[in-house]
Amino acid sequence: MTVWVKASGVWKEIGSNKLNIKVAGAWKDVNTAWVKVGGVWKQVFSNFSATGGSVTTSGGYTIHTFTSTGTFTITGSIAVEYFILGGGGGGAAGQAGIFGSGGYGGRATSGSGTAGSGSFTMTVGGGGGGGGFGGYSGTGGSSSISGSGISASAAGGSGRAPTANASPGQGASGSGTTGVTTSITGTSIRYGGGGGAAYYNTAGDTGGGGANGGYPGAVGGGAGTNGRGGGGGGSYNYVNGGSGGSGLVVIRYLTP
Repeated sequence: MTVWVKASGVWKEIGSNKLNIKVAGAWKDVNTAWVKVGGVWKQVFSNFSATGGSVTTSGGYTIHTFTSTGTFTITGSIAVEYFILGGGGGGAAGQAGIFGSGGYGGRATSGSGTAGSGSFTMTVGGGGGGGGFGGYSGTGGSSSISGSGISASAAGGSGRAPTANASPGQGASGSGTTGVTTSITGTSIRYGGGGGAAYYNTAGDTGGGGANGGYPGAVGGGAGTNGRGGGGGGSYNYVNGGSGGSGLVVIRYLTP
């Protein structure tokens, strides 16, 4: 589609970086210009482009999803929304008569802002390792966005320690058991679910990417779901706990 604006009495095609238009009494470059369409001000762009991650579209938005660390690069500037999820914590290891606790789900951060032209580092945190005999499990890695106009991060879920007795039901599920739900990808998905404790396969928040605990016998806890920041399941009888799931970074904008 070709868009024209009238500048100093002359109609000009948008596409020249030298073109300015007047918005609310102020002249602005076309890369950050606005035009009124049907009584509503809308931003217009000259030669806008964006690359990086897995690119999809939904509901008028273009969505860039990163399940591993990468680079988001844009030409021009644009209003964006983002969702950042840290990696899930690993589940604790069990011992004889001691049930491992499930790992905490990854923490989440969401927000919005104006992303400036250039490259953005999109860091995706890995899941924490499952705990070995007598030791804590690993904490999930932090995820973040860093670039012009946008800087935000989300912490990984904490690891856990084995619990001290074998009472039925002991061994706590990961904090944030129900996780957090967002539709930023165009589909409503729950992220950051906690892992389940070992006692009789205590259920983790599998819908949020958390893993179930492992028991009876020498059974390890399940691994949290990658890309969902789920906590790993706790284990029993000297078996390592399950690892946490890796995190996620999503950024989207109205398709120009």
